[in-house]
Amino acid sequence: MRSGPAVVLMLCLLLPACSSLPKFPAVYLDMDGTVLGPDHRVRPATVEALEEYRRCGGRVGIATGRSLVQVREYLADVRPNLPLVLFNGAAIFSHDGSEVIESFLLAPEIIRDVASAARTSPDVQGVVVQGLEVTLLDRDDEQVRRLMEKGSLPPDRIVESVDELAVANAVKVMLFVQADRIDAVRDRIAARVAGRANTVVSSPLTIEILPFGVTKGDSVNRALGLVGIDASDAVRFGDSGNDVEMLAGPGPGFAMGNCRPEACKAALLTIGKNDSDAIADVIRKVVSGPGCPR
Repeated sequence: MRSGPAVVLMLCLLLPACSSLPKFPAVYLDMDGTVLGPDHRVRPATVEALEEYRRCGGRVGIATGRSLVQVREYLADVRPNLPLVLFNGAAIFSHDGSEVIESFLLAPEIIRDVASAARTSPDVQGVVVQGLEVTLLDRDDEQVRRLMEKGSLPPDRIVESVDELAVANAVKVMLFVQADRIDAVRDRIAARVAGRANTVVSSPLTIEILPFGVTKGDSVNRALGLVGIDASDAVRFGDSGNDVEMLAGPGPGFAMGNCRPEACKAALLTIGKNDSDAIADVIRKVVSGPGCPR
């Protein structure tokens, strides 16, 4: 039998006085395609359900490919009280973003290798290198700049050479790719960096290269351990290729109806799309205890 929250949950099934405690003590939410709707906002029903869940003692975390700058505008809605897992697991921040708890860096030679291959590919529209505090773009492409601005990620600098992209403190590389070529480019890049870095599809238009061994799922488990929560007692929501390890557990994983095939397969269940109130429904019906106030 697991100790900690699992024992508390078993006792609460026997003691009516505990009925207001949540069935699961923690929830981690992906952002794009999951807790954010097509309008890039958190749905009001989700905000309300998360507030109810926190009042019952629930802990809420964000796990995303976004940077701290990209996440800040949503902290007031989600109100996380668990460590933030950002850059697809390459960095763990305190819940309010004020402190870097842990980060993993991408070797400059890998950045140079990926960027050199990507810049000569007609399928790649832009190469972005992200550090904890700086974002570099390899070309002044209007479409890529619009996409980055839409995602609240304007580049700090546009650089021309591969050597300028290969900075020593980068946590990930992001490639903007034509939608119908995303899987083919992912396979090519994955083969190129096999055994040296991880490659994931993070959106219909982006591929990300992360430090070897880094996944969003592993970093969520690490973040939960930092606050003394068993990873199997945390519910996870996601939709894309970068959510596969997170959705696979050890806690229950729920994939949105708009999930990529590999994310759908990894999850325990597939729920409604990110334009619905599916997350709020799951939190209220599955995650929260029956006595949680509405």
